[in-house]
Amino acid sequence: MSKLAFNHLKDFNTTEGYWSTTDCIVVAEDILNRTGAKTMLEIGFNIGYSAAVWLEAGIKHLYIIDINQHKDTFSALTATTITYLNKKIAWLLADSTSEEARAWSIHPIDIAFIDGGHSYRVCMSDSLLSIDKGAKWLVYDDAIEGHSNGIWDVITTLESEGKIELVCAYPMTWTEQGYVVLVKVLK
Repeated sequence: MSKLAFNHLKDFNTTEGYWSTTDCIVVAEDILNRTGAKTMLEIGFNIGYSAAVWLEAGIKHLYIIDINQHKDTFSALTATTITYLNKKIAWLLADSTSEEARAWSIHPIDIAFIDGGHSYRVCMSDSLLSIDKGAKWLVYDDAIEGHSNGIWDVITTLESEGKIELVCAYPMTWTEQGYVVLVKVLK
């Protein structure tokens, strides 16, 4: 596993973790092969590594919601948009749980990548927002069974309510803990 390097993102940094190794490419490609997704909502952009991975793997239209708390987020969004001129990229800088996010008018999406706030409340809100925006598939980052971050609990709650079905869990080798989890929305 080697480090990812995207030239358009080289000047940006963050204190948070991000999709940092080539293992992430393998995960994204497998997810897109399984789902056939072309339109994605990404909640939680940070400095854009996961967005670049998804775009390189085959996403054609990327909608992004980010709370914009990092000094490099806006610059990284701009650099990503310029780099991928052959893709459609739109973003909303707002809290994903806000009325503004719920009211954001976007075309129906195939898939959502949920990597915003990791609390149960925020992750559940992001999941339901994604379903409301038309997602047939949800991808959760940083899902750790029994962890206090709440993501795993959201997945098990939605599964027990018959709203989703777990399809695959990919070990997050780049962090050495947790999973990227793909689920199918059952509606």
